[in-house]
Amino acid sequence: MDSESGFGFGCTPTWRREGGYTWGMRFDLLMLMVLLSLSGCNTYPPPDELNSGYTTCQTDDECVVVELGCCTACNGGTAVAVRTDQADEVADIYSERCGNGVDCTQRACDPLEAVCQVDTCILLE
Repeated sequence: MDSESGFGFGCTPTWRREGGYTWGMRFDLLMLMVLLSLSGCNTYPPPDELNSGYTTCQTDDECVVVELGCCTACNGGTAVAVRTDQADEVADIYSERCGNGVDCTQRACDPLEAVCQVDTCILLE
């Protein structure tokens, strides 16, 4: 091993800095990226306005309510109205990841309804 070239495979050892990063810092960043990729790209809560590809419609039958929170929307969670054929994808991307022991209120509410208005799925509350 040459002391000038570090470990010989592009990493800089912790005892030698180049460009402000150490080999240990690079390893930590790499591990963080791996963990994030394994955990999926979940985005909760969803944006105020979903991509139009998820919500464009022509009839009420094309729209469905998707609950995204650990609790129902009535009990502190989040729900959105989307195209029926996009419901699974929206749930995969925007659903809250819930652990054991999530406490939700137990309110009883009228069910939410998804309808198509002005070519967009919306929630009627």
